[in-house]
Order: sequence, then structure tokens, then C-alpha cells
Amino acid sequence: MNCLNELWNENGPGQTPAANDSHVRYVLISCGFACIRSVHEETRGYPMLRKLKQSMWLGSMILALTALRWLPSAHADEAEAPIAPPTAAEKAAEDKVTPAVETKPAAEMPAQEEEAQEAKPAPKPGEKSAAFVKKFSEWKTLLAKLRGLQEEYRLADEDELVAIHKEYDETLDQGEKMMVEIKKSAVAAFEEAPGVNNDAVNFMILSGHDAQKKDKNNEAYKIGRTLIDHGIENGPIYSMTIRSAFGADRFDEAVEVLEKAVEYKKTSGDEKFAPSEEALGEAQAATVYRDYWKKEQEIRALEAEADDLPRVRLTTDKGEIVIELFENEAPQTVANFISLVKKGFYDGLSFHRVLENFMAQGGDPKGDGTGGPGYNIFCECYKPNFRRHFSGTLSMAHAGRDTGGSQFFLTFRPTPGLDGKHTAFGRVIEGMDVLTDIQRRDPEALDAATPDKIIKAEVIRDRGHDYKPTMVQ
Repeated sequence: MNCLNELWNENGPGQTPAANDSHVRYVLISCGFACIRSVHEETRGYPMLRKLKQSMWLGSMILALTALRWLPSAHADEAEAPIAPPTAAEKAAEDKVTPAVETKPAAEMPAQEEEAQEAKPAPKPGEKSAAFVKKFSEWKTLLAKLRGLQEEYRLADEDELVAIHKEYDETLDQGEKMMVEIKKSAVAAFEEAPGVNNDAVNFMILSGHDAQKKDKNNEAYKIGRTLIDHGIENGPIYSMTIRSAFGADRFDEAVEVLEKAVEYKKTSGDEKFAPSEEALGEAQAATVYRDYWKKEQEIRALEAEADDLPRVRLTTDKGEIVIELFENEAPQTVANFISLVKKGFYDGLSFHRVLENFMAQGGDPKGDGTGGPGYNIFCECYKPNFRRHFSGTLSMAHAGRDTGGSQFFLTFRPTPGLDGKHTAFGRVIEGMDVLTDIQRRDPEALDAATPDKIIKAEVIRDRGHDYKPTMVQ
């Protein structure tokens, strides 16, 4: 693929400029807040483990608040910072490089472009920019309060801990709600005066990367595309935008952004510029998957016209997810799933394995990945009309051909490597935002987080016949 070849520099793929101080500052702020929430969730209900991790909490907050005192640097020297390849085929590694906003040096700018810039007055900050500055200041104040509470908790007597812990939780929840408001405000300020408020630009970049990491791919794509279309461009931003486009089934857009990256490399003169290996790989996959997506859209249009496919509602700790089942292509798998749902088999079971940029797995009565209903069913992924794995696909987990039973997984993004190997038998039609909110959890980790559960699974529509599993004898 020519686009990929043009972005494959002599030093290897994924070479990107290092971050400037301004970006490091905001990364530390964001990471400090994220680490606190992550540690808080992972140690919920485990007082001893929580005490062992107090130093991590405090360290995160000190980093965040120290970062607030740094002054942004207008420019910084660039250095090579390679992106590490993924450690496993099923895990898409996140972009490890902190983004840095790049501006084209005036000396390299064509004369016509300089004249155009002189003729066009620079946008001025207005009410939306002022609103962002106010909200951002409030957020920094809240971070300072969290740090103070952390210090209090560390030094408090035993009888004071409960009250401090309660206030800490309330402040943390307030901060998460405030983050949503600040994201919207940052975008509004940026669109009002693109590139004028560095805080808004940096917050958008961090918000985009955070959204992509949390599998909020439509949100991440919109942020990334807005930045690129207004001239805020570098390797990490292109990587985030390509990967989030692919993750949201926006395959044409993923290819289009790759083409923009190629053009940017030519015009910027930066021979070392390139998106990450993961982004380049998914952009290449998008050139094929967009044809699969067109076929999938045609199938879905026919299904919508017939309007008779079975549906199941999963009520989880995070909210409701409605799934439509592919009975036409995977009748045996659907029959087994509906049979188990009607028996109440899934009620109370956990999502025991939830990996970012991949999927949420559940349906195991043992909760450790080894359980099942006591029988196996046949795989239906080897049929010519098998369905592929797009964002929000429901598919069977198994340990080999015809070893599936009750365990299933729901994908956060397209997973081409599973096509024809696992039986895709449904898709999320409501609650994709709920799915991506499910607690991330690696069951092999020593401090695995408390998993989210399926409170209740219920069939809300079927075709009126008996649904019984066909078991492997």
C-alpha cells in the first residue's frame, strides 16, 4: 500500500516527535487523576490492599499538582520516540508517546501562505474561551483539594478515616462529572478560536487519547478530526484519529486520515513523521474491511426490513445493553444463548475478562474463564455466510473448535483476527456506551479489579419457536 510505504521511514515505523513541556504537564495532570480512580476502583472492598497502595495514590497526586505549577513551553526540541509494538495479537497497545502540538516554522512557510495569513486576522477568544478558562481553573482547584484529602488520609487517626474517605469519593465523583463539562468546553473554545488557547488544545488532545483508550471511539475520532482539520497535526494525533476511526467502524474515514497523514509528511518536510504501527496496521485493514462493512450494512438493512430477529437485554452494573441475535447465520448458537437466558443462567454472572481496545468477556459461572453450562455446542463460524466482528459484535468464546458453551464476548472495536474463528451471533443495537463503561479487568493480574456483573438477562423478542441447544456428543 503506497500510503503505508510513504510513512515507513528509514528508522522504522512509528517514529514520532517527543512531547514538549506543555504536553508533559497535562499528561501528568490527566494521568494523576486517572491513576487515582483506577487504584480506587481496583482496591474497593479491600482495605489492606488499599493501604498498601496509599503511596501510589499520593505519588499520582503529587505528580499532577506539581505539573500544574509548570509553565508551558512555546517550542521544544524534537527527539525520536519509537512506539513499542503490541505484546499480544489480541491486545492493541495504546500509543505511548505524549502528543506535542506542532507549528510550521515561518521560514518554511510559502510566501503565498504568509500573505494569506497576514490578510486574514487571527481569531480572537470570546465567551466560549472565557468559559473554558473558568472551568479549567475550577478543575485545578479540585485536584488541589484531592491532594489535600490524600495528605489528610495518610496522617489521620483511625476514627477519622471514614469521613475523609467519604469526602474523597464525593470529590472524585465531582471531578469525573466536571471532566465531561471541560471536554465540551475545550472543544467549543477551540472551534471559536482554533489554536489560540493552548490549554484548550492540549485538553482536547488528552481527551481524545483518553477516549480512544477507553474505547469511546466516536468521541475520539471527532476530536482528532477537528484538530487535524484545523492544522494541529503530529504522529500521535494521527494515530489516535486513525485507530478511533477504525474502532468506530469508520473505515473510509480511517483511510482518508491516513492519506492526510501522507500529505502532511510531504508538506511538513518531517521525514521521521509517522503514525504508530498499530494505526498503520488498522489503516491497512480498513482498506479491506470497508468492503466487508458495505456488505454488512446491506445485511442489516434486510434484517431491519424483516424486523424479526431475536433480541436480548442485559441489565448490568453499568446500565442496559440490547443485543440483536443473528439467527439466520448462527441458529444453533442463538438457540443455545436464548435457552440459557430463559433459564436465568446468566443472571448474576460477571464480566470476568475485559481488555481495553479489545472486548468484554462473560458467561462463566465459575468467574475464572474455565466454567460453562456442562456441555459444548458446535461452532458456526466455518459456514460460508459467517458474520464478521465489527464494533459491538456478540461472539462465542471457546478453547478450540466446538468447545463453546456459555461464555461469550462483546467487542469494543472490529477484530479481523477473529473472523472465521469465533462464531459472531449478534450485535449491540442499544447501549454501546454502557458496554464501553464496563470495568476493565485482567483476571490474571494479582490485583484484578472487582468485575461488573450481569444483574439480569432477558429475552425481549424471539421468533416464537422452541430454542434448544444442539450439543456436541
